[in-house]
Amino acid sequence: MDDQRNAFSEQSGTSAPADSGERLSVINRFELSQDDWQQMLTQPGLFLLAEAALNEDVPGLAEQFSDPAANRLYWGQSGRIHASVSPYAIRVDQDNWHEMKAICEQPQWGIALQLNPLMNAHTPVDQLIALMNHLRSWSLVKAQPDDEELRLLRISDWQVIQNLLSACSPSETADFYGPVYRLIGLQKDQITCLEHTGTFTPYPAFQAPRQLTEAQFLAISAQPMADNLIRYTEHIRQHHPEVNQWPEPTLNDFVEQQVKQARLHDFSNERDLVRYLSLAVSFGADFTHQPWAQEVLNSSVPSGPDSRMDRLFNNPLQSLDKEEQA
Repeated sequence: MDDQRNAFSEQSGTSAPADSGERLSVINRFELSQDDWQQMLTQPGLFLLAEAALNEDVPGLAEQFSDPAANRLYWGQSGRIHASVSPYAIRVDQDNWHEMKAICEQPQWGIALQLNPLMNAHTPVDQLIALMNHLRSWSLVKAQPDDEELRLLRISDWQVIQNLLSACSPSETADFYGPVYRLIGLQKDQITCLEHTGTFTPYPAFQAPRQLTEAQFLAISAQPMADNLIRYTEHIRQHHPEVNQWPEPTLNDFVEQQVKQARLHDFSNERDLVRYLSLAVSFGADFTHQPWAQEVLNSSVPSGPDSRMDRLFNNPLQSLDKEEQA
């Protein structure tokens, strides 16, 4: 997963394809009141898919209700390395909603989803396994059949989900929903539900990466940079409280410039960009001129399973250890 390119972030103002009415015919879209949501909390199979990259409390909350490795969207060794920026699926109900509510009040926190009622015949463990296998299979996508570049689809982003579904045929929509019955955009002032009325697939085959159609790719690829920058800024505010003392224009300019620098060094997926920003805050905007950074940036030789950003992020500590031992 270390070579994934996250080209997909929140998009605003994008028009749906001309035939989107036909494409969305298997989706029942409606608004929920707060009372409706409270009633939904009494129903089984309800989950939050929450972004740890935007809220550092998410992994801890997820751990209270399940093994983190089981409900973390990023899996395997890469999932362990990037646990602090992975989305997590957390089962939610009336009993724990008071703990989860604060997560959902943050902009772009993630999405809620509800499993098909037929999944209630399965154990909670089997439900989680089916859900996570399905979500993970959609987290990695390809734009073209011969495309070697894997992209990390922001499946926890409400706007991205809507854009993708606007370009799906009924069969493609059923493929995307899998064991899920409802996708829910849970915002502070508005709750929108996209209910699937088509074919239900309880245990879809795991396929990663997923091959996007041209219409799907076009629907989610033209994302404005402004939304990304807002998300990155919120991340470093949480993980580096010292930046909250900076003037707002200074912080915004810093984030924008450092993201540009990161891309010049071929770092483009979201978790690499936020780690690059962390290094820039900790070691200065010109940290790339430091010997420990140059060692990684000027090297094209792979170093085991670690990505370039893994090595860049770990090199300062290794450099300090060498100095102490000298």
